[in-house]
Amino acid sequence: MRPILACSLLCAALGTAGPAIAQEPAPARPVPYFDARNVTPEYVGPVDPRVDAATLTEIQIGYFGPSDPAHPLYGNLWCAAEQAIADANRRGGYAGKPYRLLPVWSENPWGSGVNQITRLAYRDRVWALVGGVDGSTTHLAEQVVVKARLALVSPVSTDKTVNLANVAWMFSLAPHDRLVAETLSAELARRAAVAAPRLVLVTTNDHDAYLLTRELRRALAEHRVLVHHQFEYAPQSRAGDALARECLAAQPDEVLVIANPLDSLDLVRALRRAGFAGRIYGGPAFGRAPFFRQVADAAGELVFPQMHASQSSAAASPDWCDDYAALLTYDAVQLVTAAIEQAGLNRVAIGQALRDLSPLVGLSGRIEWDAPGANTRRPTLATLVDGRITPLPSEPSPVVPVEQP
Repeated sequence: MRPILACSLLCAALGTAGPAIAQEPAPARPVPYFDARNVTPEYVGPVDPRVDAATLTEIQIGYFGPSDPAHPLYGNLWCAAEQAIADANRRGGYAGKPYRLLPVWSENPWGSGVNQITRLAYRDRVWALVGGVDGSTTHLAEQVVVKARLALVSPVSTDKTVNLANVAWMFSLAPHDRLVAETLSAELARRAAVAAPRLVLVTTNDHDAYLLTRELRRALAEHRVLVHHQFEYAPQSRAGDALARECLAAQPDEVLVIANPLDSLDLVRALRRAGFAGRIYGGPAFGRAPFFRQVADAAGELVFPQMHASQSSAAASPDWCDDYAALLTYDAVQLVTAAIEQAGLNRVAIGQALRDLSPLVGLSGRIEWDAPGANTRRPTLATLVDGRITPLPSEPSPVVPVEQP
């Protein structure tokens, strides 16, 4: 046995071929029994009779979000929603009856907010619901509309799991987290191929930031982009200065910030005050008016996903037209009124009409649903120039030399 073993070891060491050994093929990835990402959900239950508009004084549409135009984060969304209603009423409403938004909101939405949505669905009998104002509140609304057969159009949620619940009457206008992550990671990979900058990730630990960060880490790994340090903190903790010092101790060349608009503003300002002059990447929050209208004094080079196709340049445009979330909210309300005019006053038919309206072009750009009901439009990259959102100038991809054999 010893000579045989010695010969085997020698062959392995010298790289000589030994007896051929058949290798087991890699196991095939299991095929799911049901993949909601590729299946268009259908409603096959009972359909209530259509309501005659002559029996109503107005056509009510629910809105889940603050109805205060001065709200620091969501006031623009309400202004856009009211503008969409006003425009629909100028076109004659539905069967001569005006549309009206019924808003409900709670700063503790998981407390009393869900009760208010339930009242909208069952007591007020609204014909559709627009909202919520983020992924978390949209999930809350989802729990009610799925049982009430009430169409839900989410303007700003980027959480892809909302539409994977396999409910035929739920739709999302904002590009979801995976599309956002792919857009950002492609640019980070392009930069890494040129100079391999040291990247530091800073994120809050709330629902939306967590989900986007998870998609980002996955996309960055696919692009082989290394995150050298990651810092996580609680939203609204106003810990910007302390966090900026920790970030700079990691000696970053670039920083990626995933947080809501106000926390993003706090951290970007703190990083600039601390002397960081490198490029700062951000999530969709950088495209919100509460961020970019106030960050100009400390912006430097910022790069972030532009969630709408283009911004209005008309001088008479409403003040909210540079805020992507407001543009998406306007489109959401317009979609609902168009679906009512196509389907009549029947909740199930309105949900189907919302799907049938795709594809179309709104203020925010092209709207085309995938099978589960999410918009397929991909974001592009943008930056700030003189306080205005501007498409990021494209740069040529680096040429990687190929070694000759």
